[in-house]
This record gives sequence, C-alpha cells and structure tokens, in this order.
Amino acid sequence: MVNSGVKSRFQVPIKTALTPKNIRSLVQTLIWGTLSVIIIMAIYLMIDGLTNRFGYADLAVVPGTTVKKDGTPSASLQARLDKAIEVYQAGWVKNILVSGGVDKKGMDEAVAMKRYLVEAGIPAGVIWVDSMGNNTYLTTQHSAILMNEQGWGSALAISQYYHVPRTRLALQRFGINPVYAVRADGFSWRGITFLAREVIAYPSYWLRSYLLPES
Repeated sequence: MVNSGVKSRFQVPIKTALTPKNIRSLVQTLIWGTLSVIIIMAIYLMIDGLTNRFGYADLAVVPGTTVKKDGTPSASLQARLDKAIEVYQAGWVKNILVSGGVDKKGMDEAVAMKRYLVEAGIPAGVIWVDSMGNNTYLTTQHSAILMNEQGWGSALAISQYYHVPRTRLALQRFGINPVYAVRADGFSWRGITFLAREVIAYPSYWLRSYLLPES
C-alpha cells in the first residue's frame, strides 16, 4: 500500500503566484488575441462589403456624407449617388431615399443629394428626402418608418464597401427583410481608416436597441 501521508520527493510544486515572466506572457497573449480578433473582423467586413447583393427592392437607401461648400456632393457621396442612379435606371429599385444631416452652415445633405439625382434625370417623385439622418442608426430607422408607412418590404443599401455591412445590419434589425446591398464604386486609402472604425462600430450596432416610434 502507498503511504498517502508521505510527500514524494518527485512531486512538482504548484506555483500560485504570478511571476513577472508569467505576467508578460499573459499580456502578450491578450495583445495577440485582440489583434487576431481585429484582423479577422476587418477581413470579414471587407469581404462582406465588397460582395454585392443585388435584388429587386422597393427602396434604395443612400446614407449621406460630406457636401462641398458649393452644394455639390463630395467624391464619396457622388459615388453613392451615381450607384443609386445606376441601380434605378437598371430597374433594381422603385424609389430612392436620400438621408443626411444639416451642418452648422445650414447645408442640407439630403437636399443636395436629391438635387444631384434630379439633375441626372431621376424623377423627383421617386426620391424621398430625410434631412434628419444624422447617422447610420437614424437613417435606417427613418427608412424603416417610411417603408412601414408605404407598405414596402424590401430595401437596397448603397454606400462604400466599409459602410455597407453596418447599414445592412441596421436595416435588418429594424425589421426590414430582405435587405440587399451594393457598394459604391471607387477606392480610397482613407477607406482603410474607415474600415478600422467599422471594426468597433459594427459590433456596437449588434448591441444597440432597435425601436421604432409608436405611431
């Protein structure tokens, strides 16, 4: 029989205290783990945003962005609007919602967006203006309200590739189904910076509450 009361001289002592070496190893593991998650998320968002999902939709949702001092769209906004023109003329969508905010100088993004579309030959009657779409959440919320009021069911999100996944997610969370998506043409190195921002913004939109005002 083995005498349980006798300690073996070959028994390995259990270390309970964190040594500086263990702490460094733990910190390194956390850093590399965090970086891995960020890289994986960025790759996922890039692939998702670059993948066009065409489908016939009642409404194209075009979020606003910078308008120049002369009232014309910036390059990124023009790319979104040009894509909206393209999908409308191709028959993919029946209506277009232009959504944006009003800056400190009174420049209304949505009005400027509508003007650009009308000048390009899009009928004014199919363009819906949302001048209170100050961010992606509000733009998609207002889109859902409009669609419910009009009895529409499907939407097509149009934006730069890095912004498409979050826009599509928000529309879905507001109850819109199906939601198609098409990325605006063009490439900018600034898009990499915006993609990094989306790594944080996209998960935060998963955690948000999505409620529509009671009618």
